[in-house]
Amino acid sequence: MYHNPVLYREVSLLRRKLLRPGYVFSTIFFPLIYLAAFGLGLGHRVQLEGGGSYVQFLLPGIVAMASMTNAFNLSANSTGMGRLLTRHWQSLLISPASPMVLIWGYIMAGALRGLLAAFLVALAGILLFGIFPFTFFSLLSLLLNVTLFAALGLLVGVFINDIEDMALFTNFIIMPMAFFSGTFFPLDGMPSAVVSLLSLLPLTHINAIMRAQEFSMTIIFSLAYSTLLLGIILLWCRSVVHRYHE
Repeated sequence: MYHNPVLYREVSLLRRKLLRPGYVFSTIFFPLIYLAAFGLGLGHRVQLEGGGSYVQFLLPGIVAMASMTNAFNLSANSTGMGRLLTRHWQSLLISPASPMVLIWGYIMAGALRGLLAAFLVALAGILLFGIFPFTFFSLLSLLLNVTLFAALGLLVGVFINDIEDMALFTNFIIMPMAFFSGTFFPLDGMPSAVVSLLSLLPLTHINAIMRAQEFSMTIIFSLAYSTLLLGIILLWCRSVVHRYHE
């Protein structure tokens, strides 16, 4: 961490914020609301096809959603505000640090916040329902998830022209993805055309991996698809940062 000044700065800021209980609570407030509302309200009433409780289905999805939104938000806000408000982004670009140091600093900082949110929501699930949501597949899925969406947040932060643009992207892309990627309900009962469209969303595949118990062709495809998307976004980040100018 100390070899990456961007990561060191972001983690130092995050560490200072974590000393404020209000910040920690706000980080996981909406995922906890969803977990309590759907888990406590519907958990014992909903029966899934093939057995298994609804809460066992719900908790991994909420963990994935929390990690996605937090990884994206930290990376996008740090980059966007650094460009448009504090202007420290421009200072970093002309510093001796290479563009890849800058890219990975923001991505790793966003990934750390995403993982923190995931484990806090998982802890809440353990305390409320006695369910441990992590397997080998879910941990692998979380790493892919936070890295992918932190990189996406970096891209959005570089492209926006106004802080309000961030809210537009979140409201029209991130939030609908959180609800329609298999987080709260299985996609099996939806029309095949809709399922095909939703299968393009990265969170759909992350949720599938999160709930996997063993390797299958479906999980291998989801891993390959998510990794491919991550690679494309990372290459795009590298290209955009290398060619960035105002």
